[in-house]
Amino acid sequence: MIIKDNSGVLWIGTTNGISKYNPDKNKFKHFEPQPNNPNWLRDPFVFSLCVDKNGEYWAGINVGNGIYVYNPTKKTFRNISANPGDRNALQGNSVFSIINDSKQNLWVGTNNGLSKYNYETKSFKTYQNIPGDTNSLSNNVIRCIVEDKNNNLWIGTARGLNMFNQKTGKFKTWLSDKNNNLDNIQSLLFDKNGDLWIGTFLGGLRKMVFHEGSKATFVEYQADINDSTSLSNNQVSALLEDNQGNIWIATYGGGINKFDPQTETFSLYTTKDGLPGNNFYGLVEDNNLNLWFSSSAGLTMYDSKNKTFTNYDINDGLQSNEFNGGAYHKDKNGLLYFGGVNGFNVFNPNDIQTNSIIPKISFTDFKIQNKSVRPGKNSPLKKSIQTTDEIILSYAQRDLRFEFAALHFVSPSQNQYAYMMEGYDEDWINLGSQNYISFKSFPHGEYVLHVKAANCDGIWNEEGISIKVIINPPFWATWWFRIIVMLVLVSFIWGFIKIREKNLRNQNKKLEENVTERTVEIKNKNEELKQQNEE
Repeated sequence: MIIKDNSGVLWIGTTNGISKYNPDKNKFKHFEPQPNNPNWLRDPFVFSLCVDKNGEYWAGINVGNGIYVYNPTKKTFRNISANPGDRNALQGNSVFSIINDSKQNLWVGTNNGLSKYNYETKSFKTYQNIPGDTNSLSNNVIRCIVEDKNNNLWIGTARGLNMFNQKTGKFKTWLSDKNNNLDNIQSLLFDKNGDLWIGTFLGGLRKMVFHEGSKATFVEYQADINDSTSLSNNQVSALLEDNQGNIWIATYGGGINKFDPQTETFSLYTTKDGLPGNNFYGLVEDNNLNLWFSSSAGLTMYDSKNKTFTNYDINDGLQSNEFNGGAYHKDKNGLLYFGGVNGFNVFNPNDIQTNSIIPKISFTDFKIQNKSVRPGKNSPLKKSIQTTDEIILSYAQRDLRFEFAALHFVSPSQNQYAYMMEGYDEDWINLGSQNYISFKSFPHGEYVLHVKAANCDGIWNEEGISIKVIINPPFWATWWFRIIVMLVLVSFIWGFIKIREKNLRNQNKKLEENVTERTVEIKNKNEELKQQNEE
C-alpha cells in the first residue's frame, strides 16, 4: 500500500513495517568521499572550491591530499598532492583558496605559499615568504585571494595583507600595528566603489579606502555590546556585496550582519529571525538575487524579495550540516558550490523547488509544573488539548508549557514555529524549530495564545491555532478581598478618629477642670493678700 500525504510524502507499507519516501529529498548533488576509490574524491574536508576555464571542479582539501579535480565528462576525480621537494609541484596540502583571475589564470592559496597553475605543463609556480625580502609574501599561510580591476591579486594571510603585482612579480605588504589588526585574514571583498573589505578572525572588520597615488586608509568596525547597530561579532568568516550595494558579513558566533553604506550601521540576523544557527562560513548571491549562507547547521536561502529564510539540512541531501570556511563558489552558469566535512554539494538554485503546501498545526500537550495535564472533572482541561478553546487556571498554576506540531512530514526537523501571547506580547516571537513554549510564574490575567507554523521551505500557516488562557488572581488581588481590606481600613480610620476625638474631649475637660481649680486657688490667694493688707 502506498499513501501520499498532504505534504507530498509517500508512506509505503511493507512486510517489515512502514517506510517514508520524500521525492524532493535529493535537491542537492552530493560529491561524497570514497576513501578507497583512486578515481574519486577520497578526503572529506573541503575548504575551497572553484570551476576552472575548462569547466572542471577544483576542490581544495584541509587535512588531506591537496586538491581533487573533477572532470564532468569522465565523471572522475584526479588528485594533485603537494611535493615540497619539487619546485614545480604544489607546495602545501592544506588548500584554503582557489580562484580564476580575469585572464583565466588559476591561483591556489595553501598553507605553504601562493601557487599559479600552468594548464599546459600541469605544473605550479609558487610564491613564498623569503626572510628579509620585502617584495615577497608576508606569510605562507594563505586564507583568501581576490583580484582588483588592475589584475593585481590581494592575498589575506595569517600575518598581514599582500598585494601581488602580476606585471612585476612583486608583493606589497601591510602588517598589523597598534592601530590596525591585519592578522588571520579570513575573507576579502572589493565593493563597487573599489574599496577593499577585510574580514579577520577575532580582529573584526576593516575597510581599506584608496586615495590618489598609492595612499590608503583603514576604517575599523568592531563589535560593541552596548551598540545594537554595530558589528555583532569580531570573528568574520565571509563577505559579500549584494546587487543593492549592501555588505553582508558572515560571522562565527554572531549570525549574519548586513551593513548599510548609507547609514554606516549593521542589521543583525540570528536564530531569532529564523536562521538555523549563528555560526556561518560562506555567502553567495545567486542569479535570482537571493542569498545563500553556509553554516554549522546546514544551508540557508534568503529570499531578498520577501525577506524570508528557508533552511536546508542533511535530510535535503546536503553533504552534512557542517560546512567549512572558504568553500563556496558560483560558476559562470549560475551553479552554486558549497563544501564541508563530508565532500561538497553542487546545485542550480532554479532546481530547488519550494514545497508550497501550508502545514496544519495542532497542540499536542499541555503541562503544569512540567507534568502533563489530563482531561477530567477536577482538571483545568475538560477535554483534550487539541479540542480545547479555553483553559481556566488558579494562581498556583502559573508554570505552564504548551507543546505543538506542524503536520508536515517532508522534513519535520526543519518546520518553524512562532507564537504571541495576546495581552502580554506586542509582536510574534520566533521559536525556530522549537515546538514548545514555557511560561514561568506568568502573571494573572486573561490572554489568548496564538501559535503559527511554517513547513521546511518557510511556507507559513498564518491562521495558526489559538487558545484562551485565564489565570485567576490570588485572593489578595480579588475585588472582594480589596473591598474587605478597604472596609477594614475605613473602619480603622473611623475608629482612630473617634478614639482621637474622645481623647481630645477628655483632655479638654481635664484642662477646664485644671483651669477652674487654678482660678479658685488664685482667687483664694488674692483674698488672703487683701485681708493681710487691711490688717
